Amino acid sequence: MKVKVAYSDASVFKSLIEMLSKMLDEIVLTFREDGIRIRAMDPANIALVDVYYPKEAFTEYELEEESECGVNLAVVSRLLKRVKRGERLEIKVEDESVELSVTGIVKRSYVVKNFEVVKPEIPEAILTFKSKVTLLADPLKQALKDLEIIGDQVVLELNSKEKMLLVYSPSETRYVMKITSSSGAVIDIISEEDSKSTYSVDYMLNVISLTNVADTVTLEFSSEMPLRLQFTLIGEGRVEYLLAPSA
Repeated sequence: MKVKVAYSDASVFKSLIEMLSKMLDEIVLTFREDGIRIRAMDPANIALVDVYYPKEAFTEYELEEESECGVNLAVVSRLLKRVKRGERLEIKVEDESVELSVTGIVKRSYVVKNFEVVKPEIPEAILTFKSKVTLLADPLKQALKDLEIIGDQVVLELNSKEKMLLVYSPSETRYVMKITSSSGAVIDIISEEDSKSTYSVDYMLNVISLTNVADTVTLEFSSEMPLRLQFTLIGEGRVEYLLAPSA
C-alpha cells in the first residue's frame, strides 16, 4: 500500500471536494512527508486554489514514499454526499485505485479509479496587497448570495481612513453592505491605502461555501489586482484562493 491516512472528521474533506468540484473535473492529491497538498487552476485561468493539510492533523499518516493520486471530483463528491460531521475518513492509495472509507455507526467503503491526471505547472504567486481584512465568513457569504440575485459581479472597496469595507454591486440595481472595524463581524482591518476592485460573484461563492468548516475568512486585495481569500479549516488545514479581477 502506497498511502494510508485517516482523519477524524470526514465532513471537512467532503466540503473541500464539493468546493473543488465547482471549478474542476479532476484533481491531483500529493501526499508528502509533511502533509497533503492540492494545487490547481480552473480551466478559464481565473481562479487558483491551494490546499494544504499538515501531517499532524491526521490520526494516521503512513507513506511508503511521496505519492500522488488523481480522482474524479464529481464521482467522489457524490460518494461523500451523505457524510456527517464527526465521522472518520480513511484514504488508502494503490497504484490503480483509491479507497475511501467512512466510519460512523457503520463503516462504508468506496473504491474509485486512481487516474493519471496531468499535473499543471503552476508557478508560485508572489503578490503584495495594500488591504487586508479578516472577518466572520457568514456576513460575506450572505452579501454574495444577495448580490447573486442582482448581477454577476461584486465590488470590494476598502476605505483606509475610516477602516470600512464596502461590498456592493456595480449594476444599476444597487446593493451595499458596509462593514466597519467596530463591527462585530470584523476581526482585523489593515490598509495602507484605499483599495477598490471588481470580482466574479460566482467564483467567490464557489469558495465561500467553505464556511461550513471555517468560521473566518481573510481577504487581501489592492485596486485592480487579484483577490486572495484564506481559510483556516478544522485541524489547521489551510485553503488559499486567488481570484483574478473582472475585466
